[in-house]
Amino acid sequence: GWNDVQGHGTHVAGIIGGEEYTVSGVKGPVGISWHVKLMPVKVLDDDGNGKTTDIIEGIKYAIENGADIVNMSLGLIEPDGSQPPLDNMLKDKCEVAFSSGAFLVAAAGNEGKNWIAQPAVYDSVVAVGASNKNNSKASFSNYGNQLDVVAPGVDIMSTLPGDEYGPLDGTSMAAPFVSGAAALLISYLREQGDWPASRDDVTTQDLERLKSLITDNADDYSSFGTGSGSLNVYRSLSAAAGFDGERGEVIVYPNPFNPLVEYANIRLPSGSEDSFSELRVFSLDGRLVKKRENLAGTVIEWDGTNENNSTVAPGLYFFMAETEKGRKKRGKATVLIR
Repeated sequence: GWNDVQGHGTHVAGIIGGEEYTVSGVKGPVGISWHVKLMPVKVLDDDGNGKTTDIIEGIKYAIENGADIVNMSLGLIEPDGSQPPLDNMLKDKCEVAFSSGAFLVAAAGNEGKNWIAQPAVYDSVVAVGASNKNNSKASFSNYGNQLDVVAPGVDIMSTLPGDEYGPLDGTSMAAPFVSGAAALLISYLREQGDWPASRDDVTTQDLERLKSLITDNADDYSSFGTGSGSLNVYRSLSAAAGFDGERGEVIVYPNPFNPLVEYANIRLPSGSEDSFSELRVFSLDGRLVKKRENLAGTVIEWDGTNENNSTVAPGLYFFMAETEKGRKKRGKATVLIR
């Protein structure tokens, strides 16, 4: 067996899958995907140093034992802090892992330089940079064109050895946010029958799709270099579920509205080349209140009535609208009768 003396791995694990836990009467932070199964693999020594061959053996162990996701909160660096030459053995092992159906995530590096550390820089690995609480680049985070996505990495509270919590900084803390999001996405897609039950059946196309769900739905973050955005788990999950998330939300006006004197207008975003086909309105407890089909155009009017054409009670109502292109749009409207 082994122990995490330094605490780095325990902190990373907590960001991915920490469950609600109380220490000295204080509730600790909860991880991104708190029902995930964690496979700790120690490849660095108690001082956080190690050899590339140990990292390769660690990846091999994870793959042979069925890991869906391999989070690598580490990076190769020269003793003087400079970028080392390409390590073909590590690169090849990551490509083998990727081809085996594993989703690989790694820290971009903490040198504050315009280059991405290995293994994050490899095409088979998602490279994660770090942001601060002001939603700008953490001073230490590496950046550049080969960065895939950005996540929080400053003063991140998570688990530490000895039933403790504490803050740490680093792209090592940012990477597990992305790994946790990937775990959530795989879990959801598997529940929907839209992801292979066995990792052995996962294709590189599946992994590219998973990466796209994360990177395509990230918030714009131009300060990190071309191609990178800030992780937005809500948008990623919404996209996996067929929703457009905040980027594609419909506009509702007036809201609140009084159905005795006006309609609620549900409108697609300006410039949309799509059109509505169906609307379903639900009460707060999930009951279907109204369904309209065979619609057309970019605006739907809801008059505040139910299927019996009676005015609904005041309150909050949720709706789901489907478009001709099969996109699902959701939103809410408040009925207010004065």
